[in-house]
Amino acid sequence: MSAIQHTNSLEGLKALFTGTADHAVVYFAGNADAAGSSWCPDCNAAWPQVKAKAAQLGKDTLFVHCEVGDRPTWKDPKNEFRLDAALQLQRVPTLALFAASSLAHGKLPRPKRVLVEDQCNDAGLLDEFFDM
Repeated sequence: MSAIQHTNSLEGLKALFTGTADHAVVYFAGNADAAGSSWCPDCNAAWPQVKAKAAQLGKDTLFVHCEVGDRPTWKDPKNEFRLDAALQLQRVPTLALFAASSLAHGKLPRPKRVLVEDQCNDAGLLDEFFDM
């Protein structure tokens, strides 16, 4: 797989959607501290399995680890990820799959598949999700 891309803003995420990948997978999680641990326990639990599945992706798939903010920023109803019309993100972690046909620079499409919270830590659901 190509390297994991990281961003912590909606604009940064949109900039990564260039239309050159066949698929894009985005893992939305709470911000991590210097030790790599998130304030979100479900994010911490899911990340090792999600990262292992991401490592199996081909070079034609963009994988993005997107941090949605610290706890107070995420809980704010005006958080940019909550307000985005296509995303309408309500829970973290969220794993979202975007189809190639919908990827265009500067525009965030609706996801094709989504897993949320403890679903992101379910091996069977992850297998289905990553079966592209």
